[in-house]
Amino acid sequence: MRKDKFTLIILFVGFAVLFLEARYYHSGILDKKPVAWVPTVLLPLLAVACLFGLSKASALRKTAIALFVIGAAAGLVGTYFHTDGFKAERFSMLMGKKQEKEDRAQQNGREDQDRRSENQERHSEDRDQGTGEGENKDEDPPPPLVALSVTGLTLLGLVTVWPMKQG
Repeated sequence: MRKDKFTLIILFVGFAVLFLEARYYHSGILDKKPVAWVPTVLLPLLAVACLFGLSKASALRKTAIALFVIGAAAGLVGTYFHTDGFKAERFSMLMGKKQEKEDRAQQNGREDQDRRSENQERHSEDRDQGTGEGENKDEDPPPPLVALSVTGLTLLGLVTVWPMKQG
């Protein structure tokens, strides 16, 4: 098996797994943030693009290239949304600030956790009753760089299916 085909098969599995993960994590926000549908729709298309890349048909390979370009751009846009517009504080996990936050939470003990659980239950009940109080402040923000992985995988796919001149 050629390396290109093997790479596309690995990418197919990667996009399928990313789709399952995005579908799971975005399921709670799809009604509030319609932009969260983008990875839910695009990731299966990128998996299909991998299959198109396996074909010898020029039209299918060009379609794969177009889908990979769209996927790379969507990954960058997703990173923008996951970081609230590339705000520096959303990258605090890269600077070790998350650990400080976790240490403080452990020092405060179980009381903070119990209070958060009560707030989440109350928020869930409010949402079910349609009071529309907005987002839960205790929710963890989305992982800032996960969408960038989509860009990386699509660029790998793009390089793999890009036509090379023989000679």
